[in-house]
This record gives sequence, structure tokens and C-alpha cells, in this order.
Amino acid sequence: MTTNLASNESLIEQCPPARLVYEYIDELEIFDGYGPAFVRAHDRLVRRADLVVCTARQLHDDIKDVTDRAAYLPNAGDYEHFHAAIGQPIPDDMAALRKGYAAVIGFYGALAKWLDYDLIGTVADARPDWLYLLIGPDYDRSLKRSGILDRPNITWLGPRPYAVLPAYLQVFDVATIPFRIDRVTHSVSPVKLFEYMAGGKPIVATAVKECMQYASVLTAEGPEAFVAALDDALARRSDANYIALLEKEAHENSWAARVRRITELIGVSPTRPEVAEESETSARTEDTTVRADRAAPRTIPTPTRN
Repeated sequence: MTTNLASNESLIEQCPPARLVYEYIDELEIFDGYGPAFVRAHDRLVRRADLVVCTARQLHDDIKDVTDRAAYLPNAGDYEHFHAAIGQPIPDDMAALRKGYAAVIGFYGALAKWLDYDLIGTVADARPDWLYLLIGPDYDRSLKRSGILDRPNITWLGPRPYAVLPAYLQVFDVATIPFRIDRVTHSVSPVKLFEYMAGGKPIVATAVKECMQYASVLTAEGPEAFVAALDDALARRSDANYIALLEKEAHENSWAARVRRITELIGVSPTRPEVAEESETSARTEDTTVRADRAAPRTIPTPTRN
């Protein structure tokens, strides 16, 4: 059984697992239901689990002295889903939108308080010939409150279904992760990072710890450095060595690769048909899997994870 939310602890008693994998995926404070009881449930799961998967180094550091069964394993991406869209036609609603702009700088995901809206606005002001394209739900209404949509070269499309999201990624000339820098974002392993890689797009991110460890990701601190990194990324679009690096890191960070590693750690064969079938979508490692939605959405059609 796999659980990634402490509030699911009661389900373990309803369907006792042969092995228990607990996914520690974010700082606890970001979850709905956070409080003393939630923290106590988390602590019990950390001690009880056969394996605790920590998706960020900072999370692993938090519990490595509590259990010797914790492993650092970042999130991953569905390589085939996003790679298949490379070279395919872009969505019909995007052809006219990008006309007149030298480049499209993009972000998709939850539009929420952890985004650096001031940074996005500064980029748009510095390069009026670039379109900054945002895709996803205004999760906490912070986007509209930010005021950045008043700029003519910032466009918000709203949510798009996950099935067609790879096609929208192909509209981007550079894919970005413009997160604010704090303890919460340093503990995030963005799934979109690996989807961007699989889609073959140059990547620029703020100096989030989990983004800084990948050679294909250009990171920057401050608005001027971020704009300079975007210029650098645009120049790399036709760099064969850089594209090969994106491909390499996308393969290394697929869900199939994560499943193989988790099954190695808990001693379960990854060759079972049911495990192979699920490897690219849910990283299941046992016959029964408990999935819990995160407070912050990741997928675009319906908020679920980051």
C-alpha cells in the first residue's frame, strides 16, 4: 500500500498492507487539515512505514534521524505522454495568439501564492516582444489579485485538459518555474519540471533547490538574472547537445524509472503485469494503493497535485 497523506492513516487499518510505503511529498503546512493531529499521524507513519519516499532533499533531511527506512526519490514525469507531442501541430487556439511575438515564455500548473507574480510582471515589462503564457486554474485567486493580467503581453488561458497539455507545452519557446523562494518551495519537486524535459523545452526556474540539481535547468536569482537566463534558454532551442541533455534527464526521471527504484527498495518485482501497466501513471508498488489529493493542484483539468 502507498499513501501520500497523513490523513489517510485510518485506511491502513481497513486494508492492512503487506508493505507500507509513505510518500512524504511536501511541507505538512500546505495540506488541508494541517494541525496537531495531522502532524502526529505523519510522525506515526514515518516510524511505521517499510519505506518513506521523500520527494525533496529537505524533506529527507527532516526525517533521516527518525527512521533508517527513508529514501530521497524526486517526483517524475510521464515521458511518453509529453514526448509524443514534439513536432506535432500546436492547438488551433494558439496560432493566432502567438503572432506578433518573438517568443512565448510559458508556465502551466496551479496559479497560486507560491508563484512569484512580481517576477513574471517584471519579465513582461522588460521584454514586451515576448508573450508570457499562463495555463492552469487560479487556485487561490491570487492571480487576479496580482494585477499582472493588466499587461498586454501576459495571457492566461485557464485550465486545459491533461490529455492535450503536451500540445500546449509545444507552444512554449521556454518553459518556466517562477516560484517564490521559501522553505515550502524548497521542499517541492515539481512534476512539471520532468514533463518540460520530456517535451524537449528549454527550462528556466528560480533558485528552487529541487530544480537546481538538473543540468538541463537554467536557474536564476532575481529579475535581471531571470531575463538573462531566458535569453540563454532561447539560444539553446537549436543546440543539439542541450536537446540531448533534456532527453537524457527526462528518461532518467520518468515514472517507470521511479517505480523500478521503489520496487528495488521494498523488494517487490517490478515485472508483474499490473505493476508494469501502472508504472507511467501512478507509481504503484503494491496490489492496493491509497492515493490522496494534495491541497495544491498539479494536473490542469482538476486540481490534485503540484
